[in-house]
Amino acid sequence: MLTSFSAGAGGAPPPALTNLKWLNSRRLRIWAGCDFPDFLPKQVEKIKDPYARKLASRIERIPVNFSKGCVMSSCVMPKEQKETNPIVLLHGFDSTCLEWRYTFPLLEEAGLEIWAVDILGWGFSDLGRLPSCDVASKRDHLYQLWSTYIKRPMVLVGPSLGSAVAIDFSVHYPEAVDSLVLIDASVYAEGTGKLATLPKAVAYAGVYLLKSIPLRLYAVSLAFNGLPLSTCIDWTYIGRLHCLLPWWEDATVNFMISGGYNVIDQIKHVKHKTLIIWGEDDQIIDYKLGVRLHCEIPSATLRQIPQCGHIPHVQKPDVVSRLITEFVQSDQSQRVKPDSVSTISVPVMTGTCTSRYLADPIQLPAGTGGAPPPAFLLTGTNLKYSNSRRLRIWAGEFPDFLPKQVENIKDPYARKLASRIERIPVNLSKGCVMSSCVKPKEQTEANPVVLLHGFDSSCLEWRYALPMLEDAGLEIWAIDILGWGFSDLGRLPSCDVASKRDHLYQLWSTHIKRPMVLVGPSLGSAVAIDFSVKYPEAVDRLVLIDASVYAEGTGNLATLPKAVAYAGVYLLKSLPLRLYATSLAFNGLPFSTCLDWTNIGRLHCSLPWWEDALVNFMISGGYNVISQIEHVKQKTLIIWGEDDQIIDNKLAVRLHCELPSAILRQIPKCGHIPHVEKPDAVSRLIANFARPDQSQRANPDSVSTISVPS
Repeated sequence: MLTSFSAGAGGAPPPALTNLKWLNSRRLRIWAGCDFPDFLPKQVEKIKDPYARKLASRIERIPVNFSKGCVMSSCVMPKEQKETNPIVLLHGFDSTCLEWRYTFPLLEEAGLEIWAVDILGWGFSDLGRLPSCDVASKRDHLYQLWSTYIKRPMVLVGPSLGSAVAIDFSVHYPEAVDSLVLIDASVYAEGTGKLATLPKAVAYAGVYLLKSIPLRLYAVSLAFNGLPLSTCIDWTYIGRLHCLLPWWEDATVNFMISGGYNVIDQIKHVKHKTLIIWGEDDQIIDYKLGVRLHCEIPSATLRQIPQCGHIPHVQKPDVVSRLITEFVQSDQSQRVKPDSVSTISVPVMTGTCTSRYLADPIQLPAGTGGAPPPAFLLTGTNLKYSNSRRLRIWAGEFPDFLPKQVENIKDPYARKLASRIERIPVNLSKGCVMSSCVKPKEQTEANPVVLLHGFDSSCLEWRYALPMLEDAGLEIWAIDILGWGFSDLGRLPSCDVASKRDHLYQLWSTHIKRPMVLVGPSLGSAVAIDFSVKYPEAVDRLVLIDASVYAEGTGNLATLPKAVAYAGVYLLKSLPLRLYATSLAFNGLPFSTCLDWTNIGRLHCSLPWWEDALVNFMISGGYNVISQIEHVKQKTLIIWGEDDQIIDNKLAVRLHCELPSAILRQIPKCGHIPHVEKPDAVSRLIANFARPDQSQRANPDSVSTISVPS
């Protein structure tokens, strides 16, 4: 367990260093009496933070010749050159290398070669003869510094706006970059926007305000929630020290009116392996942009740091240092052994991302008659759909065990799938249950894909995605979880977690018999995790969709008197409540569609044993798989609807970090049930993930990509 970053005395919070193995429990040797280079503003003497004082004493200026002349450029150079690729630390907007006062020495103690470079126009470089400070000049300056002094592919680390600098540089000079680390990345802003059109006098007035202590103090308090005032003031002095240089205003105005960084179109061209680090409590940049960035960069790993704001390398330097170090070291080991997989230890969260499987999400249009037809003609070459054939939909004859209300359903896809539901015998410890499912049309050589469903639902959830997956050439089973769906529970078995697990295992061992790709949406993800941990031999890999896995069972509902429980369950079946749930899961549905989908979702509630089974599950305590997540060993695909109104997207990032071998894919403009709302995107993601990845094994460096609309 990594310790938290706590405020220390004298405005200098010492980072938690004791958990870094490479320190051998030694604290940094800190001293206040530093000799500072004479080019630093004299106010450096007032800084109390010993870590900042120590790093400031190491800043030097080195000549960098580029197209606009020679600039004596400020940086902190490494103490010694290493065999591994150097790590080059950038900084954020209008900041300096002093951002790295806590993390820089930790990385050095880890045995890495570290450079901390001030971006042209900021920091402590000599800009007496002011060069242009636009994007092109910043890029050229960094390239010339690299080609003159570093000369080897580097691990380029960019926090905040420094991530935009890193992306822009890596796309223009890919040979100079080995890999990227992006920290709470500010990469989706469209430059300086309207600020570029300000009259110069107004721009200078704004820049003067930007230097003011009150504004800087507010910015520090926003970036680091809960700092003591003395620390906040000292960190403000550190952050504005470079603003006291005589050319700071000119350089900042020059950058502002140049238009600034707009790298949105460059992100998809990043080819380097990338580590994305994000503070969970970032109040400046929405963490959703971290997920989006992870999806758009072809080979990226996302790591979230809990209880941390916008500048993790200051607030949680021990965690950031370990993440960067293990990222660099794992990359080296991967080159030696490309099939190896490393893991990262972060508070609460562990995991390593694997190769990407991605889809081109297509909007599901609302159709007529309450039946929106999904886009079946998927583009791309990953899915071998049957010569672009559309599904043949017909009303069909329904099995006689379905409630007669099935005839009232309008959606032809639901009617078609309902006509395929059958019951198969499954022997449990308490007797035989005729269990409802949709069986595959044919057996394939690949492992079968087994589709579960969410809480109090049925296999009809898969009415759009199942036929797509079948057309992709996969063997598909859609199974009703014991206690829900259309199984025969006339002699009611127990419907607690153990019974549901036993039922699924007996069905698998009797009828499927091969390791499966187990797909669980919503609460079905808890079912899938619980099953895969108990019976790992039955599961080849997992797909978790908008996973409901952090609830602690049914909570207080388990203690309700039976009469009250039955009253609640009766309310759960009511049309108004189900209609509300449908409207919450799918934003913007036409009323006729919403009503029809509600009737589909509550069809199984008309079976005579539904109330008993649900009350039985409720009072049993339900699923609590939080402690099981870390024990999942299977390769896992996590799919999440970007606009899920039921489960917070933060839990997707948490789940991704806690699963040892997980891929996270977010689907834009999509709610809680992506396999209904965006079946084409979900089908492609599952199909690409479920296929035997023979091409990846033959070429471990190959990567597939996704196009996510902005």
